[in-house]
Amino acid sequence: MSTPGRFNGGPHRHLTADEAWDLSFLGALPAHVQTDLRSSALGMTIPPGHIIYRNDDHARLVLIVSGRARIVASSPEGRKATIRYARSADCVGSMSVVTRSQPVMAQAITEAEVLFINVDRLRRFAHTEPEVGWQLAQFVGTVATQVIEMMTAALFGSVRQRLAQHLLDLSVHYDDRLIVVVDQQEIADAIGSVREVIARTLKEFRERNLISRTPNGLQLDNPDELHAIALGA
Repeated sequence: MSTPGRFNGGPHRHLTADEAWDLSFLGALPAHVQTDLRSSALGMTIPPGHIIYRNDDHARLVLIVSGRARIVASSPEGRKATIRYARSADCVGSMSVVTRSQPVMAQAITEAEVLFINVDRLRRFAHTEPEVGWQLAQFVGTVATQVIEMMTAALFGSVRQRLAQHLLDLSVHYDDRLIVVVDQQEIADAIGSVREVIARTLKEFRERNLISRTPNGLQLDNPDELHAIALGA
């Protein structure tokens, strides 16, 4: 599973459902548990911008087969902040499996092929088989660490660092190029800034030939340099 804050040379290649399953924490579960869970999994295609699950939904565990998604927290006043990104072979919603709480929503950034896992069956296995409970606990811990890392970057990193990282996280392959398809306001909301500041920083990146505008969105022309900026170089 990819870790937010680490650039791995671009988005993953398109995975099949079998490949995504095997690369996720689900692939480490005992064989008979995997067989049971896969037999009851529900596949869906989620269009860009649509909600995968809402914060008031029942517990959800969703495997992202292909595409990108983001986990969004909301304030009582309606402000939103992205606290995690997910891509192929990531699972979202694991916290609700062990806490019966879902204080965030998941939204597709691009078209996403997903598998909804039967939470009741997974909980039953976690209660009766120590290996399943341990694998689930390790995965929840990994997700919590990712969220802490992302929130730490949002709190202490500069706008330039946060913007560079979010551009990398949001980029998708399009005709062998890396393209970001979200608008400036969405980026500003995601990193806790305002649109005017984002516009100025994007202009700086364009002047340095790090990004360019295309009819399909922002093209990342120098992802390695953006990664260096994200790390504070």
